[in-house]
Amino acid sequence: MSKRHCLSCKVSIEGSHLNTKRCLPCAKVLRKKPIGKLSLEQEFKVYGLMGTMYIHDLAKHIETSKANLVRWARDQNIKLDGHSYKKDISTEVIKYYEQYGKRKTQERFPEIKTRSIIERSRRNNKISFTPRQVRWTSEQKIELVKMSGFVSKEKQAKYFNRPRANAGSITSAWQKTLKLKSANIKVGFHVVSNYRIKQYLKSTCPTIEISNTNVKSGGYLWHDVNKHLKKNAPQMIKDTARAISEFQEWLYDSKSPRREILKLIRDRG
Repeated sequence: MSKRHCLSCKVSIEGSHLNTKRCLPCAKVLRKKPIGKLSLEQEFKVYGLMGTMYIHDLAKHIETSKANLVRWARDQNIKLDGHSYKKDISTEVIKYYEQYGKRKTQERFPEIKTRSIIERSRRNNKISFTPRQVRWTSEQKIELVKMSGFVSKEKQAKYFNRPRANAGSITSAWQKTLKLKSANIKVGFHVVSNYRIKQYLKSTCPTIEISNTNVKSGGYLWHDVNKHLKKNAPQMIKDTARAISEFQEWLYDSKSPRREILKLIRDRG
């Protein structure tokens, strides 16, 4: 009786169950990535018809499941897509998309699945094109927080100079990237309003005026508040002022954030 070996890696599987055909590691791989199997007759049909119809139609024609056909094609390194477009058509779609976006591109080419061309070109880098949107970098996110409440959205958008991005992109960045509403950050994060904190402050605490955003009046920087709080101020305010003060020192990389903020307002506002 011949010795039994794994069908995939040929290692000995003597001593395992008689129905076992593969070693344990190979069996685990197959559970995650099953092998596609076609008969010789089915393979001949696939080679003759691939590229002429969609995968699900081809699978139905050779009497197998789409999943099995896709697995077989993957293992054979064969592309079965029957809806590939010529390069000149794809290039025309991409150029139109660069200028007008997905919705107008689909309207301009109603018989073509423009999204498929755009996404595949981006993923496979087959056709170079300028993306309409780019991801926010870590450095840009930090600058976004630095300018919040001190520089108008229009000037922030001009500063970042992102492709096709105007003031609305700043609001979108807070909502989608930072997961916060910029309106909640604008006044209550870097600056606290006079009427909310003045009674707990010493008269020596300086104010900061903001006139280049839609904030109607200025207030007190939390970093200044932390230095000029009265002894009878509530502990919650003391804790808040200390925490935000430390954050502002880190954010502006300075023990004097006020100086950096005034410079930021002067240079970018």
